[in-house]
Amino acid sequence: MNLTNQERNNLIQNRIDNAEEILIEAELLLNNKLLKGASSRIYYSLFNLAHGLALTDKFICKTHKTLQAYFNKEYIKTEIIPKEIGVVYNDAIKMRTTGDYQIAPKLNYEEVKQLLVQAKELKDIIIELLNKWSNDNEK
Repeated sequence: MNLTNQERNNLIQNRIDNAEEILIEAELLLNNKLLKGASSRIYYSLFNLAHGLALTDKFICKTHKTLQAYFNKEYIKTEIIPKEIGVVYNDAIKMRTTGDYQIAPKLNYEEVKQLLVQAKELKDIIIELLNKWSNDNEK
């Protein structure tokens, strides 16, 4: 995918906008005790942000697993994103998988609520990185 920096900036901003809206949806679902939906929306919010980071590196991912591996290798292992908060992305994947694929998922309200709080922290860190990249690569 050969994009100009402006096109890449536009796609990144779209990912940020999607992530923020999806986190609002997650909070609404959580407030209504819809834990499977909330955990899924938390994951997809972070997925959008991780995909935005991949765009800054011109990395093309075709699967969720590929993006997870890339995020872990390039951002957590290198400590660009502190490990203690970066692993929230992995936690979100596990919780979403539990909610979506287990026959009788056992999701706990407090655990989903904590994941949402942590996801917001991770969102802020990633958005800061994305905005820095965008500012450094205008035009």
